[in-house]
Amino acid sequence: MSADKIGMDHKYNVAEVRTKFPAIEKAAGKLIYFDNACSVLKPESVISSVNSWLMENGSCGGGRSAHYLAAETDALCENARSAVAKFAGADPDEVIFTGNTTDAVNLAASAFQFLPEKNEAVIFAGSHHSLMLPFIEQEKKGHCLIRLAGLERSISLPEEEILGMIGEKTAIVALPMASNITGQYFSLDRIIKKAHKHGAYVLADAAAFIPCHVPPWAVPDIGDSCGGQGTYGLPVSQSAKKIPGKSAESHERPDFLAFSGHKIGSLPAGALICRRHVFSRMGGYSAGGGTVSSVVASSAGIAADYLPGRRRYEAGIQNYPGIISFGEASRFIMSLGRCNIFRHVSRLSAILREALSVMPICVIGSSQSSIVSFYFKDKEISVQDFGIFLGMQERKVCLRIGLHCSMPALRLAGIKEVARVSLYAYNSEEEISFFIQSLRKFLMLC
Repeated sequence: MSADKIGMDHKYNVAEVRTKFPAIEKAAGKLIYFDNACSVLKPESVISSVNSWLMENGSCGGGRSAHYLAAETDALCENARSAVAKFAGADPDEVIFTGNTTDAVNLAASAFQFLPEKNEAVIFAGSHHSLMLPFIEQEKKGHCLIRLAGLERSISLPEEEILGMIGEKTAIVALPMASNITGQYFSLDRIIKKAHKHGAYVLADAAAFIPCHVPPWAVPDIGDSCGGQGTYGLPVSQSAKKIPGKSAESHERPDFLAFSGHKIGSLPAGALICRRHVFSRMGGYSAGGGTVSSVVASSAGIAADYLPGRRRYEAGIQNYPGIISFGEASRFIMSLGRCNIFRHVSRLSAILREALSVMPICVIGSSQSSIVSFYFKDKEISVQDFGIFLGMQERKVCLRIGLHCSMPALRLAGIKEVARVSLYAYNSEEEISFFIQSLRKFLMLC
């Protein structure tokens, strides 16, 4: 069965989806992969796209050479740019390829030009470190002043508090679209509208959002069986509450959107979506080959004229395998349908949460999302020990344990560390059952 056929089936066939991932097939039932919020396993089509380029091409691109291999590399990368743009609900000329989400946020924070009279950056204490640290560095350099929200509510986005912080001095608001700890979806509609009203820009971190959700301003995936306009892969309650009767066009887009390809199945790669009007507010970031139209040396010095728009920000030889695989991963996931994936992982999440609810365990957050994070009520029981225990079982369960690059959020909530189960398209109910059985065995030993 082709990926297109899988996506068009109204009944999501996880067994068929699993056959598309060689790591799962090779493990022959011994692997249970629950670390998808970090990086997901690679589908066969992505692996094939990279292998084909490496074996048949391997050339540079970017207009540096006129031979046919370079032209082919350029074409593959531009096709990938179009696929990633469609995936994000953007235009290809708005897509800047980066190393990952962290690199994308650093680009935005460094290239964005703060003004003396408009220099405040509003950020959320519950964000992933990579959404906060680049602005902390800009504050150290004297470029901006940070206004920090969420010191009282560090797990859920404090929408009203953030709205109250946005004013005439606000230059940029940097927020996640979903929590990387709980997976909870954050609607940024009201925040974006108020920021734009005050002439401020919005940077949205979509790393934890975009693998299972279609951005609300975008057209749903062709493979989706959502059952109606306006769902966009959100839970019914959220869809009805946040976007009743609205079309994709009625949603305001953030000015910057950062996300990673490896969270949907590509090699390590990322993208920063910059709306066209944003480029006029951006300075330099990295400089090098492929970013200039002219460099002139004279007795007066060296002068460079930089290319406009996205072309200024992809300096030097690029990560062509990562870019090509990013495009193929986007096409593959859209063929499955992110709404279909969301429904599937939400059902698994609900099963897991229900099982955990009758155990001596604290689950963080209440969203039936792709992420379930928890810790033990008995503080003497270590989640690190649980991770070691899982590694000793017949089937290897891969999940993440720790602070998940969100130290302020968890420490403000008084939580030492958590175990995070993050689900994706290929996970199954049987895997959830094995995990619960293993957890019960562990608790019996404690």
